[in-house]
Amino acid sequence: MLTTCRSGLLLVVVSVLVALLPAAPALADYASRPVRATWVPNAAVYAVAVQGDSVYLGGDFTSLRDARTGETVARARVARISLSTGELDRGWAANVNNTVRSMAVAGDGTKVFAGGSFTSVNGQARGRVVALTTGSGALAAGWNASANDTVRSVVVHRGMVYLGGFFTSISGVSRQRAAAVSEANGALSGFDPRADSAVWAITPSVDGDTMMLGGRFTTLRGVARGFLGSVDAASGAVTSWAPPRACTSTSQPCFVLDLVARDDSVYAAVAGPGGRVTAFSASTGAIRWQRTGDGDVQSVAVDDRLVYAGGHFGPGYGGATRYNLAAVAQTNGALDPDFAPVVSNLYPGVWDLVATPSHLVAGGGFTDIGGTGQSRIALLPVIADTTERVLARGSTWRYSTTAPPAGWAASGFDDSGWASGATEIGYGDGDEATDVPRVFTLYARRAFTITSAGAVTGATLRLLRDDGAVVYLNGTEVVRSNMPAGDVTPTTAASTTVADAAESTYYSFALPTGLLREGTNLLAVEVHQQSVSSSDLSLDAEVVVTR
Repeated sequence: MLTTCRSGLLLVVVSVLVALLPAAPALADYASRPVRATWVPNAAVYAVAVQGDSVYLGGDFTSLRDARTGETVARARVARISLSTGELDRGWAANVNNTVRSMAVAGDGTKVFAGGSFTSVNGQARGRVVALTTGSGALAAGWNASANDTVRSVVVHRGMVYLGGFFTSISGVSRQRAAAVSEANGALSGFDPRADSAVWAITPSVDGDTMMLGGRFTTLRGVARGFLGSVDAASGAVTSWAPPRACTSTSQPCFVLDLVARDDSVYAAVAGPGGRVTAFSASTGAIRWQRTGDGDVQSVAVDDRLVYAGGHFGPGYGGATRYNLAAVAQTNGALDPDFAPVVSNLYPGVWDLVATPSHLVAGGGFTDIGGTGQSRIALLPVIADTTERVLARGSTWRYSTTAPPAGWAASGFDDSGWASGATEIGYGDGDEATDVPRVFTLYARRAFTITSAGAVTGATLRLLRDDGAVVYLNGTEVVRSNMPAGDVTPTTAASTTVADAAESTYYSFALPTGLLREGTNLLAVEVHQQSVSSSDLSLDAEVVVTR
């Protein structure tokens, strides 16, 4: 991943691949602070790679200190700690003579690859890329490749090690800022995208056949591509995927600093005015949504439903208070209300993120997170799962654009003649999953199932509405959001117009657990505009219960 100061004068890049990880957790259950302070590097962590319980760190540090005892142990720019405990692995070490910018674990788990600006490892010449054994940190026998300038990103994919950076040759052969070498021995492959400027991020597409490249380049193989493009994974030939730039600023260009692909989206950490996470369609390249802050987003990671953003932003991100770490919905970029770590030092902030089933791992230049005193590396644990999402965002609802008869919100109402579609349902913003005609009021219904309803101790509705909404649970009104008091008719206007960040905000409301039923329940929502001239309308919702 990469960080830039807001003037754009300083560019520091770190790229990461996490190998051999099981699927990340389905819910946003990471705590906003580590359990306790453990081992603390004495300088920045630029790179994190995870294999099982092992967390590999790369950066500028020359030692780690036990925050509990004060003991200091020398470690020259790479180290390994335990994911579960944070303890330093005293049996794994290597001596690297300059900065490590990126790390990735081999597919078979026997090697860890590091890239950076170093020229010597364990006393032997190594030109900015190296393979170390995962057993001890020794140089991997029979593996050798070198770059003539800094390597900023390292990705392992299908038996190859993909490299991005500032270099113009690999092992003496011309390769303009992107290349691939054999995972087995470092031999150069034919992969040759020929970027005209730095490549800062590389990630494989979901099907694995292409590689997404991000950075500062404007052409790949002479074909115009504005900081982001896609190339064939074997040859480096440019594909037809041609997304637009995330912004049009020329004084603060929206360089792409990190990338991750999931399902039919490519999520980019972007510099430029305010910094942002941008979601691109993996099939068409169109921008699906953007969520901006007040400083660069330098790293991204994903789980089953959220995009985690790290950078040097704060106190503002996505219309709320966030310091250097935030989470947004993959569907529309809405800020997650529960994940709000306070990370010190707005610059340089967080430079790397890895989402695992047990922890969110954050590396960077910060000196504290959540008041724990943990510096430069943080392991944010999954919160014990006492919640269940019984209605998910993006679910398919029944809806009507005409006023329904009385009783429409009751669970026994027959909505089989209504249209159906996934949320967001609406029009006018361009991020809707289901477009509807321009209407003043939209009516929608969705059934969901609860088991062991008697054990539910709390229920929360998170509602995205533009402009206002009235919500019913099993036929009883439970929420009015941005709506006036009194009787509500199809022509009742919302209280205020919704704009900017509020259009993608999920507002939280406690639901009365006494209304919940064993088995099938029914949530009904009517969304009202503030004015007949309103340009957009939106609806999405989720329900989470606690036991």
